Amino acid sequence: MTLELKAKDGCCQEAAPTSLSIYVPCNAPAHYLVAYHGRTEGPYRMCEPCKEHNVRNRNGYVVSLYPPLVETLP
Repeated sequence: MTLELKAKDGCCQEAAPTSLSIYVPCNAPAHYLVAYHGRTEGPYRMCEPCKEHNVRNRNGYVVSLYPPLVETLP
């Protein structure tokens, strides 16, 4: 039996700081979509602290806000 952990819909997909040997998603509410320079996977949903860490330390960049803002017509 394989246990597959996935982030909840609308939540941060980055690995939680406490996940060492297996992937455990952060699962905080996501506010950004982050991708990585020179890599093809992603973008990933991320919360503010995970976004900051990945942009500063892992060559990431913000693609857009999450969920994307949708203009409403009057």
